[in-house]
Amino acid sequence: MSLPVFYSAEISNLACEDICTIRGSEAHHAVAVRRIRPGEKIAVVDGKGRRGILLVQSTEKATLTGQIQAITDYSPT
Repeated sequence: MSLPVFYSAEISNLACEDICTIRGSEAHHAVAVRRIRPGEKIAVVDGKGRRGILLVQSTEKATLTGQIQAITDYSPT
């Protein structure tokens, strides 16, 4: 099964083991609608070809925070 995918421009400037925070409506969708909880893994994309795997550490109403486990850069073909 595929990981749920969420958008964060912040992932563009981060590396493995950095902390990434998703805020606003994207975090609300992850936490309230998709019911993502600490301990789960999600994919985070920046819309420019970078994809990170995030291990969720904490969730709040409009904030999701986790540690980046892996980063992949895709080049357009």
